[in-house]
Amino acid sequence: MSNYSFRVLDESKKQVEITYNNKTLRFQLKVKRSFTVLKKLLEAYPNFINIHSLDSILNDPNRAHSDLRISNGFAGFLIEKKVKNVMHVKLDAEKLFEICKTEDPNKFLTLSPLHLRENLSQQNKNRLYKKFKGKCNITGIKLQKELKGSYFFKHSLLASYDHRRPISKGGSNELFNWQLVSKLVNDEKNKICNTCDVAKCEECALAYPEKFNKILPTGQNINKIFKKK
Repeated sequence: MSNYSFRVLDESKKQVEITYNNKTLRFQLKVKRSFTVLKKLLEAYPNFINIHSLDSILNDPNRAHSDLRISNGFAGFLIEKKVKNVMHVKLDAEKLFEICKTEDPNKFLTLSPLHLRENLSQQNKNRLYKKFKGKCNITGIKLQKELKGSYFFKHSLLASYDHRRPISKGGSNELFNWQLVSKLVNDEKNKICNTCDVAKCEECALAYPEKFNKILPTGQNINKIFKKK
């Protein structure tokens, strides 16, 4: 195993230090139950833990796992699999240290999807709008860059810019990982992505409707919802 160690710096403040391949990072978590899950993952590394092995110390280990993924931004740094319909999880330390960097080893990192997100420049927004011919890549509806006043179904007409693979699941800020969708679609896609444990974004219709028809987490055929022209 690669050079690896960890230590809890402050239990009450939910602070932990992780060392991997002679590099050290410090993390500040937001939610106590998430910190409990992270500690168990660090203790078990590089092995998986059965999330229900935490039943004796957490009232709802599934919710704690979800908090670690979403609220604390670790979704892109966990390897997950289901065994007999039970979630097993382990930390992806290599990816964590590849993406999370700091010049100050004493700085505490607080991860979230926004921590790793970069806003699109206006130039790149214009490029995407032109690339997708001003249409939502999922519904095919013509979108407006700006809408003032009252409009029926306004959020289905308003342009929004979406990460095909979400940042929370390890997605890139590179332009190839963006698509033009309506604000309504973006909001609904985020709800599904945040609860998805399939982790095959590149095979899902919500991320690549040009290539696939099936929404992986729900099994829905997107062509039966929208008939794009």
